[in-house]
Amino acid sequence: MKEEGLSIVIPVLHEVENLKRLLPHLQRNTQGKPCEVIVSCAVDCQETEEVCKQNQAIFYKTTKASRAVQMNEGASIARYDLLYFVHADTLPPHTFCEDIRSAIHRGHLSGCYRFKFDKDVFPLMTNSFFTRFKPQMFRGGDQSLFVKTSVFLSLGGFNERYDLMEEYPLIKKLKRSTTFVVMPRNIVVSSRKYQGNSYVKVNLVNLLMFVLFHLGVSTAQLRSTYHSLLNTPKG
Repeated sequence: MKEEGLSIVIPVLHEVENLKRLLPHLQRNTQGKPCEVIVSCAVDCQETEEVCKQNQAIFYKTTKASRAVQMNEGASIARYDLLYFVHADTLPPHTFCEDIRSAIHRGHLSGCYRFKFDKDVFPLMTNSFFTRFKPQMFRGGDQSLFVKTSVFLSLGGFNERYDLMEEYPLIKKLKRSTTFVVMPRNIVVSSRKYQGNSYVKVNLVNLLMFVLFHLGVSTAQLRSTYHSLLNTPKG
């Protein structure tokens, strides 16, 4: 039986600078609460480990550089009855602990946030607006994901066949087996993928990935196509 509390799992690969921003934010907003932060790192990185120590986070070295594997392995050592998966280049609302526990008390065993980008540019604000709606095409890992640990384990966690769009199969399962909620606050998301790529190009590629994924194209081909079409930042 897990203790009542929140285990935050952050999959990382070359994300030291983002962790320097995210981990203090999490620490400030979990003071005095039953909470742990697990940084699930795919490479040996002394600087990442040091940032974790400075911010009372658990550094965990994973067996493979794959977000699905990293999040599953991070969840496997989780202490608490609630899991919260967060990307390193995001900032959850200050109220995330209360938001998640409140959602659980209302009967929602899984859910995510809407998002807003870290730049208030009209095209990006348009993308943000649509994340309040429920259809699967408006979901993404950047919105973070909370789920009861028991539910996560019963569904087999993230499918490790997917090393891109790994949240989609799990969210589909969660929507079938739980009441999935999109919480009415914003998580702040980095706009770094738009650096070196036009707004139109990024959105067309995202749409293409969504369609190809649902047509059953292999994750290796999806990844190859994605990186061939976009300039992607390190990390």
